[in-house]
Amino acid sequence: MPLTDEDKDQLYGELENEGFGYWVQNYGYREDSMDGSDQKLKELCLKAKDAMDNLHNYLREIGVED
Repeated sequence: MPLTDEDKDQLYGELENEGFGYWVQNYGYREDSMDGSDQKLKELCLKAKDAMDNLHNYLREIGVED
């Protein structure tokens, strides 16, 4: 089920304010802020967060980040 117009507006504002990468890492798909019915969005957010976490960890392992 697609997001409501209100959910879309809220999501757009969060992305605009936080930036895409930061939003994925720190907010992603929160069922408490949306109705939880868009399973594709939920799945993609979880996969993106996992990929970004893995990348961040690897960069640390090879000494690129502290």
